Amino acid sequence: MPQKIVELIIFSKKIDSTQIIKPPLFIIGHYRSGTTLLQKLLTSDHRFGYIKYVDVFCPIPAFLFEDTTRRLLQLLINVFKIKNIFFNNMILRLDDPGEEDLYMISGSSQYTVAWGFMFPKAIAKYYGEWTDFVNNKKKEKWERAYLYYLKRITIKNNGKQLILKNPPNTARVKYLLEMFPDAKFIFVYRNPYRVFYSMQNLWENVIEKHFSLQKISEHKRSEIIFNLYLKKMHQFEKDKELIPRGNLIEIKYEDLEKNPTKEVERIYTTLNIPSSDNTIDSIKQRLELEKKYSKFKYQYQDKTLDIVNEKWEYFINKWNYSRPETKTKKEVHI
Repeated sequence: MPQKIVELIIFSKKIDSTQIIKPPLFIIGHYRSGTTLLQKLLTSDHRFGYIKYVDVFCPIPAFLFEDTTRRLLQLLINVFKIKNIFFNNMILRLDDPGEEDLYMISGSSQYTVAWGFMFPKAIAKYYGEWTDFVNNKKKEKWERAYLYYLKRITIKNNGKQLILKNPPNTARVKYLLEMFPDAKFIFVYRNPYRVFYSMQNLWENVIEKHFSLQKISEHKRSEIIFNLYLKKMHQFEKDKELIPRGNLIEIKYEDLEKNPTKEVERIYTTLNIPSSDNTIDSIKQRLELEKKYSKFKYQYQDKTLDIVNEKWEYFINKWNYSRPETKTKKEVHI
């Protein structure tokens, strides 16, 4: 690809020599637990840099000619009313934040678990290789690739401190700390019953329709959801003790949804991040935009809830969540 050659010739030395001076702020938690909403709110604070959708969709053009690439694509998106496949009724916004593993796969990196969305029958293998790191060689390869992409984004954001949201990082805390000992972490959790239904929808209506190159059964889909959730959550439980005191805060999604400005202020206070009136104003403006999002509705089934309770009972009890009612449809923000 010509743009890639241009990047390698002109910018490779600059990327390699770039230093990430300000430790990133990592938003972690399982998919569909509210990490995206929180990242949208925090990145409305313009003191921070982040990966944008335009970086994910057009990694090379967006690096070389971001303004032109973003304006032209956003115009086409608006004209043709192209929706964000992850949020059903929202027009795709190229300035919205994206994830590192998706950014890496868009750049054809092999060191990302996102390949598991294309080849779901091997998703456990990809997660094992690029979160557990079966040996130091695998870890070193991932670390070099991951840092390369973070350096690219650091350059694009003029050295700003990065806010990064990437669910696989929930199981990589100890490795992220090796790279960034002073990094700060925000862990977001949500009612596991609702997470399961949201994940079912994500797989059926997004991953299997738009990404997957393999067909999987309903049983296999549920197995993937249950197993990867436990893998991430238990690994985080084990590794969070490694995070220095004052560098971790845990956020309940339902509290964030109910009073987002209060929770963001609590994040800033706990992690010792200076805030201002402009910060809160920007967050309120973002919240107005998010109100356009329509939630999905589900009819909960007792049989499914029984299985979720059996599989994820530890976390349901740990976070003191109650079982949803099955008599009426409930809105579920996915």
